[in-house]
Amino acid sequence: MIFSLSEIAQALYGLDTIKEGLVKDVNYKIPKDSMKTGITMVPEERLTEGLIMKLSIRSNISINL
Repeated sequence: MIFSLSEIAQALYGLDTIKEGLVKDVNYKIPKDSMKTGITMVPEERLTEGLIMKLSIRSNISINL
């Protein structure tokens, strides 16, 4: 199976499930788990994946998962 870098990043960050395999004993279930260890993610498509469009700019900037 071949995955894109975005798919790998999403799985490592906890946004997608890793169904098989292991990456250096990293298997976060939810983004909050990865954030506790200092890992965060900026999506490739920031306009469509990185914002909550119904919220204001101020709210989007200060989102805390």
